[in-house]
Amino acid sequence: MPWAGRPPTSATFLKTRWHNRFRSDERKSIMLIICFVALFNQKVATTFWKVLTMGEVTVRVNNKPYTVGCADGQESRVQDLARMFDEHIEMVVSDVGAIGEVRLFLMAALLMIDEMQDLKSQLAEASSSNARVNAGVHEMERKAAFAISDAAARLERLLGAS
Repeated sequence: MPWAGRPPTSATFLKTRWHNRFRSDERKSIMLIICFVALFNQKVATTFWKVLTMGEVTVRVNNKPYTVGCADGQESRVQDLARMFDEHIEMVVSDVGAIGEVRLFLMAALLMIDEMQDLKSQLAEASSSNARVNAGVHEMERKAAFAISDAAARLERLLGAS
């Protein structure tokens, strides 16, 4: 359980998201509910707590702000992903113009999935090529070992015949 059996009381925590997100009476009610649920099902209480303490980040896509939740510490990663998505949005706008936000987002998502599929294909091809190279290396090692073994046997015969 994230709070080892009892809710956190850290002043730092209360001054951050938790404090800003809920009024005092709401915080008390939520903590009572979590404690009550924890008596019966710790997994549900833990999940509920994680959702409440989840990080938030505001990203700009298509010149509009969107607040999204993310794991703590992942805010910059989410910002980077949103930036990449926004670049795809800009490409769609430059190609087809303003077509409505939902269709615009759909087109950008389809472009990103297409790129992802191309990368998966390239990775599979590279893996296949790597497997073939490894098989060739293995075969060369086998032939070299056989040649060394054969040469050693010849030397033994020559030295034994002397």
